[in-house]
Amino acid sequence: VPHPAIGERARRMMVGDRMDQHKVMLEAVQNHTPQVVIIDEIGTAAEAHAAASIAARGVTIIATAHGQTLGQLILNPELNMLVGGTETVILGDAQAKMRTDQQKVVQQRRQRPVFDAVVESSATGPWYVHRNVAHSVDQVLLKRTPTREELHCQALDGRSHDVGSAIAPLERRLSERMRAAIASGCAYALSFDGSSTADSSAAAAVLTRLREGALCP
Repeated sequence: VPHPAIGERARRMMVGDRMDQHKVMLEAVQNHTPQVVIIDEIGTAAEAHAAASIAARGVTIIATAHGQTLGQLILNPELNMLVGGTETVILGDAQAKMRTDQQKVVQQRRQRPVFDAVVESSATGPWYVHRNVAHSVDQVLLKRTPTREELHCQALDGRSHDVGSAIAPLERRLSERMRAAIASGCAYALSFDGSSTADSSAAAAVLTRLREGALCP
């Protein structure tokens, strides 16, 4: 039964064998025509390819994946296609001189990322948001510091942090229909407190906190 925060019309697809998750992902899209697919842990190349196929059909994907930073995900050969993948190219002399390292054989992003935004979550440190994944990946491959925003929230010890700077931009991007859904209780706007343990996925942590009543819409 889906959690109330997801919505009564949501359908939960059970995965009997972990190795069959990519098949269940595609089945969900082919047989149920969803608008949004939520995936707890993309961990294999087959699942990454399935996610890319789903996104290419115009379905919104919300998912978790291994890696503490975007840079780590780029270095993961099985999952980096989620953020555009990489390919080796040889630059000309003029192009190489424009780089700080002046290297001629470099890595560049191969294609458009599956995800438009990425959140770097941590059990102990701050969370960061990359709102333009393609640009951030390009910056990392150029050996530059990518643009990211720190996600402020309320910690478990009761200390308050400014959440307005992180949440307000997202609210401005919501459609009137989505804002009405949130106001009526049919959808929820969540703030994350970063309390999930290292061996718990972000998705599972959010649902756990909702059941405890620690997160409010």
